[in-house]
Amino acid sequence: MWWLVFFSAIGAIIATFTRFGFNVVAILITLPIIYTAFNTLYSNVRKVRILLRKTINVLSLSTFDMQFRAVFNIEEHKSKVKNINNDYLLIQDVIYDVLKNEGFSGKKNELIEPSLDRVSGVKFYIHPYKIYMSLDQSDNFGEQTLTLTATGRLKFRNGEAILNDFLINLYEGIENLGMPQNKYILKLSKNSKTDNFMTKHFIKELEPKEVKDFNILMNQSNMNITANHQEITIVTKQKINLIKGIKYSLELIN
Repeated sequence: MWWLVFFSAIGAIIATFTRFGFNVVAILITLPIIYTAFNTLYSNVRKVRILLRKTINVLSLSTFDMQFRAVFNIEEHKSKVKNINNDYLLIQDVIYDVLKNEGFSGKKNELIEPSLDRVSGVKFYIHPYKIYMSLDQSDNFGEQTLTLTATGRLKFRNGEAILNDFLINLYEGIENLGMPQNKYILKLSKNSKTDNFMTKHFIKELEPKEVKDFNILMNQSNMNITANHQEITIVTKQKINLIKGIKYSLELIN
């Protein structure tokens, strides 16, 4: 078991320094053992990986992209916002109040720059956080809804605080205008130069008990192989590729 390897390595490190003292020779002897201990811990304890990545991301100012969408119901006799093109200033006031509560100061239009367009609707650029926000009103069989979509690039250092303290508080403030929300959709993606980052990351990070279902498309030429939580499916037009697909799939589930 991995913890036996880890504690054996720790014991070897302690024994080496006890015997030779803290000097160059002891350090050179223990370097490979220290690497083994750290690598074992890193490979088997997710909280260690998360802590290390969080530290690296903060120090390197790494960023992630976010799209945070909230849908609100416009109720005829309760909602203060009836038509977003006419009532967008009410939303701007809510944003301004949230920013002031977070310690920002300045004129309203300097902090929250509005832009109006007959085609694209109402948009805000929120300068303190460099977040773009669009407001779209739609009619679904007589039911009016207002969709707010916030997009931006945030730093790991303070991104979670911005999502929690600014956007969620903002959406709660909009609810107070008599528009109950019926859906939140948050999409996050890390800005990484690593090829296939999300694929490699999730296969490594998720434990079986955390996965309810999945759908994976295999990278195979001349055939389409997909796998979900129940089965592998092979689709191909050629017999030779079917034979290859059978061999490949049986190796996966073996």
